[in-house]
Amino acid sequence: MTLTREEIQGKKPGREMDALIAEKVLGWTDIRRVNPAVIHSFSADGNHANVGFSPVLYKHVPFPLYSTDISAAWEVVDKLRIAVTPQSIGAPEELSYMAEYENAPYVELKRVFAKTAPETICKCALLAVLNL
Repeated sequence: MTLTREEIQGKKPGREMDALIAEKVLGWTDIRRVNPAVIHSFSADGNHANVGFSPVLYKHVPFPLYSTDISAAWEVVDKLRIAVTPQSIGAPEELSYMAEYENAPYVELKRVFAKTAPETICKCALLAVLNL
């Protein structure tokens, strides 16, 4: 799947974005049955959903809620050294947080604004690793 900058910017936080972060940013493999309606790992029919092979745990587990949970998103911050800054009080809600990624001083800067810190972090990370 090839994504554009506009598609990433327009994505809503949720399990599809979490799966992209797991695979593209953190190196998870064998991502299975991404289901936006299922928060964790079992769907109504009892089948596994939203799981992948963790390169850290060496087994299939549910991937974290990277785009909605700041503790999960912080793993992404640590991996890519993304800077996250809350914006001034009174800023439009969709510009509440800014995330920046710079791969080398003054070479390439990725900057994203979004409503929540986890969403901002995830969008910035995807733009960085996909070089968009």
